[in-house]
Amino acid sequence: MTAEDRDSVLLACCGKETIAFCLNKYDDGVIWLSWFGVAENWRGNGVGAMLLKELEKTVAVRDCHKIWCDTRVSNRISQRVLQKAGYERICKLKRHWYGQDFYLWQKFID
Repeated sequence: MTAEDRDSVLLACCGKETIAFCLNKYDDGVIWLSWFGVAENWRGNGVGAMLLKELEKTVAVRDCHKIWCDTRVSNRISQRVLQKAGYERICKLKRHWYGQDFYLWQKFID
């Protein structure tokens, strides 16, 4: 991924330990946030929010105007992180990927 787009993989590290990741992809003027996660023992410390802020810093350089993503309807932890970071839930997709329900989210970056 990084060979194609150096900002597509963001990592948070503490010493030599990777404690969080954010995988994303430039897609026709927007950024698709495909996956992000924080090591369980680091959750609740703002690491996820910090990674999302770092992702937002890449938007202008990549000539984009928004970030969008999805969450499973059951993934309340990711939903809280996205809401706190200012993402807007835009719709619910029933029986979508893998036959599961998903929410789509977006955040416009000025």
